[in-house]
Amino acid sequence: MGYSDLSARAREHATVGARHIEIQLISVARDSDAVRDIAPNILYATRGAAETVAATWITDRDGTTVGFAGRSIAWPEIVAQAPIRVMGFEGTFFAACSTGPIIIGTVNTFLAFLALGFAAWYCFRRLPLTALDTALGLLQQAQAEAHEKNVRFDTALDHMSQGLCMFDRDQKILVCNKRYAEMYGLTREQTRPGTTLREIVQYRIAKGLYSGATPNEYMHERTARVTEASNSVQQLSDGRFVAIARRPMACGGWVTTHEDITEQRQAEAKIAYMAHHDALTGLPNRTLLHERLDQAIERVGRGEALAVHCLDLDHFKDVNDTLGHAVGDALLQAVTARVAGCIRETDTLGRVSGDEFTIIQCPIASTEEVMAVAARIVEVVQEPFSLMGHQVMIGTSIGVALAPKDGVDGEMLLRNADLALYKAKQERRGTYRFFEPDMNSDLQSRRDLEVALRNAIQSGEFEVYYQPLLNLKHNEVCSFEALIRWNRPAIGMVSPAHFIPLAEETGLINQIGEWVMREACREAASWPDHIMVSVNLSSVQFKNRSLVQMIMSALAASGLAPGRLELEITESVLVQDSDSALEMLKSLRLLGVKIALDDFGTGYSSLSYLQSFPFDKIKIDRSFIKDLTSGNENALAIVSAVVQLGSSLGITTTAEGVETADQLEIVRSRGAPRSRATCSVPRSLLSRSRSSARAGQRPATQPERGQAPVFQPSPSAPGEHAGLRRFAI
Repeated sequence: MGYSDLSARAREHATVGARHIEIQLISVARDSDAVRDIAPNILYATRGAAETVAATWITDRDGTTVGFAGRSIAWPEIVAQAPIRVMGFEGTFFAACSTGPIIIGTVNTFLAFLALGFAAWYCFRRLPLTALDTALGLLQQAQAEAHEKNVRFDTALDHMSQGLCMFDRDQKILVCNKRYAEMYGLTREQTRPGTTLREIVQYRIAKGLYSGATPNEYMHERTARVTEASNSVQQLSDGRFVAIARRPMACGGWVTTHEDITEQRQAEAKIAYMAHHDALTGLPNRTLLHERLDQAIERVGRGEALAVHCLDLDHFKDVNDTLGHAVGDALLQAVTARVAGCIRETDTLGRVSGDEFTIIQCPIASTEEVMAVAARIVEVVQEPFSLMGHQVMIGTSIGVALAPKDGVDGEMLLRNADLALYKAKQERRGTYRFFEPDMNSDLQSRRDLEVALRNAIQSGEFEVYYQPLLNLKHNEVCSFEALIRWNRPAIGMVSPAHFIPLAEETGLINQIGEWVMREACREAASWPDHIMVSVNLSSVQFKNRSLVQMIMSALAASGLAPGRLELEITESVLVQDSDSALEMLKSLRLLGVKIALDDFGTGYSSLSYLQSFPFDKIKIDRSFIKDLTSGNENALAIVSAVVQLGSSLGITTTAEGVETADQLEIVRSRGAPRSRATCSVPRSLLSRSRSSARAGQRPATQPERGQAPVFQPSPSAPGEHAGLRRFAI
């Protein structure tokens, strides 16, 4: 090999080696210190690719050697070099070959030529330069591999989900991937290597994609402290959120990654919203409501006042049960819109449960201001709602507590407002009440009564008394009404008026009513076949979907003929949901039982009810009977009209509350076929009979089968007439 060949190979080795170093550093290095760490190994591998290369080394920009591989050269040397620029590092790659092999090879060749002659010379000319060919092949392979790795590197960069941009110490781009350009609407030309950071910022400002109040602020923010490590989230002017991680490099440059986290932020915001708001109405839920209340109470400490309104929708459950949850949900949304229109933007309206809402009214100037809001809400909620083809009417009851008057603690204010709400519902629904201190004791009494009522069911403290209905024309008992009494230990008889409303409110009336039904049917089964038994159904029982099944079971268990059972309902049952009520009445009629309309004349007394459903009996309320002997012509006219109406419709009429002989005679003269009175009856006709809830206990006076029972006045509950009895004429 000649001098020129060796020099050419040294230059080629230096060029290829420099490119190989660049590729290796891009793939491996992360800062300039790594160049010094890995340079010897890479240099050694590169040098070993050609045996003719005695030494390789790398110097930085200042000429300082940062890596050396090989051996020292005693012979005159041939040196080739190539520049290196990668990831902020600038330097030179050197490759050196010794001329010693040339001299030694020449001498050996000459001696061999002399010894061997032409044959040796011929062999030397024909001998392949295996070592150099191998080195050249390895260099070519390394170059191909370097190109392939470079392509892979570029592909990987361009397919990153994050944007990546690398700058040198002069704030010029070294590497920038496709995702970065896409995120900020930049072209490849605008992000080519050599573009300055200031130019990039100006491009983004021109696109309107920057964070900060003004472009100047953004420029200062992005160009200051660029070499410091940081993590930040910026919201761009188009609303997107970008997470930016910046890491400095020892060479003075830095690398940043940019990730669009807009969807993540939106999901987080949605989760946070759902955690603090009601999904159906969009109102603050209990959690957020408590936070708002705590904030409002802080203002109370600074001299302001506030009001807490607890709202409960009247008859909402009826809408849900009869019209379905879809209508119920639409109703809640409509109520929300109406109530929200009654309060200020500074107030808070929240939904705390199914049909319960809470309002925080803050600040308030006077109690009158609070009353005006509560009254307005009651008014707008009472107006009809048109929902999914249905006309829906409900109401609302409101309890109000004031701060600081009724407390300065959130829990206390809510509890006191809830007490006032209970009072409003107890006295008259569709109104509002302010908290009063004695409501606490009332609530405690109610809770005690509820506990005692639940225990009474389990302990068998209820009894059934039977009130006779006399046919005055024949002067004989034709039916008995089953009336429940509560014989409470240590207290005595408790009026149904005292515990029935609570039983209805708590749902216990279904359990109590079933027991009365089964007990009445069992007792009546032992009476003569022509005597019926009448059982009252409350509006709560009437809405129970299992009512028909329960009555069928009671009849089957007792053996009582369905035609001997009469069910009494009040007009209020029909008013709340006439369509559903009429369907229930038809289902009951299919059982073969009798249906009576109780307290006719005290409610709406809509004649359409009598036309829609053929009642077996209507009962004139006692309030009309008591005025018959006082010369009240209106009472006389009403009784006569109802009797005539029943006669025309083929419906039996019963008058309730006959307490005197004069009243009895007037009722008889008006033509009422049956009457139920509260006057005393001869003991020859009446004797007491009652059924106890206690298992196995029979009535005090049990008639023989086939004989008409004889009844005496039963013990009256507190507040009742001493001789409470009912008669039929």
